[in-house]
Amino acid sequence: MKSSLQRAVFLGLLGAAMSALALPLEPPGVLKAPDILSLDEAVDLALEQNPSLHASRAALDGSVWASRKSWLAFLPSGSFSSSVTRVDDDTYNRANQAVSGMEQMFEALGISGVEIEPFLYRDTYRTSLTVNQQFPLNLNLLGQRGLASAGLRAGEAGYAASRSEIVLAVRQAYFGVLATREMNTVARESVASAENRMALARDKAELGMLPRSDVLRWETTLAEAKSGELAASNGVRLAEMNLNRLLGRALDAPLALERVNEASLGHALCLSEIDPESFAKGILNHSPTARIIQAGKDAAAGGKTLALSGITPSMHFSLSKGWQDNDTMELDGDGTWSMTALVTMPVFDLMGNYASYKQAAADKRRAEYASVDALEQLRMGAWASWLEVERSRQNLSFRESAERQARETFKEMESRYEAGQVAEFDLVDVQVALTAARAQAVASRYEYFGALAALESLVGEPLTTEETK
Repeated sequence: MKSSLQRAVFLGLLGAAMSALALPLEPPGVLKAPDILSLDEAVDLALEQNPSLHASRAALDGSVWASRKSWLAFLPSGSFSSSVTRVDDDTYNRANQAVSGMEQMFEALGISGVEIEPFLYRDTYRTSLTVNQQFPLNLNLLGQRGLASAGLRAGEAGYAASRSEIVLAVRQAYFGVLATREMNTVARESVASAENRMALARDKAELGMLPRSDVLRWETTLAEAKSGELAASNGVRLAEMNLNRLLGRALDAPLALERVNEASLGHALCLSEIDPESFAKGILNHSPTARIIQAGKDAAAGGKTLALSGITPSMHFSLSKGWQDNDTMELDGDGTWSMTALVTMPVFDLMGNYASYKQAAADKRRAEYASVDALEQLRMGAWASWLEVERSRQNLSFRESAERQARETFKEMESRYEAGQVAEFDLVDVQVALTAARAQAVASRYEYFGALAALESLVGEPLTTEETK
């Protein structure tokens, strides 16, 4: 009841936040070019192509059938058999010699019409049906059912966790491509600006208006800018290759990506608006990781029940019905049946089974303690992820403000430099500071998007009915 109330509160807060913060992903009336890959399309493509997700799906299918098998174990088991036996002529004649002798003896006594069944038939047809049924409360059945149920829940949670990991990896790779491309743009603009300034400085130096040291300073700045551009270019290539790898495409396949903003991560943005304690409780109750932890504890409990079956009695029932047909295609009425109720109790292996039970009991206690610690770590992780979103959001605000200030400072210093009020060195420093501020703003923006994606990945994606079939 408490868990249901917590789930309702968590989903209610999430729904309220999404309603309040719902933003359109695209402006109305704007059509996207068909060759541009959006963030959601990239995620869908990766989910279709990723081999590790297919492996997780196969593992889930195995868990589903293992669970069904544990239920089928409660049903009766049995077999139907049919056989035909033929004996050779010598054996048949020797076995039935007494039949003709006895018939002659009865005729000698004046008794006629006596037919004696042969002692051995040449052909014997045997058919039997055997049904076995365990008592439904046998601990081995209950233990196997508990293990299979825990395995199924672990498989479902593992599949959901795999999906979340792939979604997070694709989103971060997508952000990485956009970030490196913007960094590369900043680096190219920095190179172009440095080249322009160096050309002006050389012209002034030739006219005797600037010392040689100022020109050398611009040459140094240009060399550093070109080095940064080379690093940014390599970063773009590696980021694109990484995204193509996750999408199951050729590493050198061209990528046309759509720009992203907070609206592209609307669900994560709504999650970040929930207070951290409620968010952490929701993670502990519903996330794939939490479900895996709980399934591990339940599996240990099932293992203990299964081990207990080795030191307790079990009940079994058996019903057998047989038919016999001799030399004809019709049953001659010879039939047998039996019914057995069996109680088994281990004797000679009792001490070994008891040791196995104590080991399973210790494993159950270990799993309980480990699950408590794992859940606390998960709670800490939820808090850390939420706080990281807040930190990166504020940091982005600071970096964007710093970029605006650096741009305004550069414009002002450029005007003062043209008026001869500041030296060349001052303008160089301001331009370098502007480039650094722009780069930090770009990095902070995608760091914030990555933090939002990581926050959402903790919640995971619920499985649909079709996915669990």
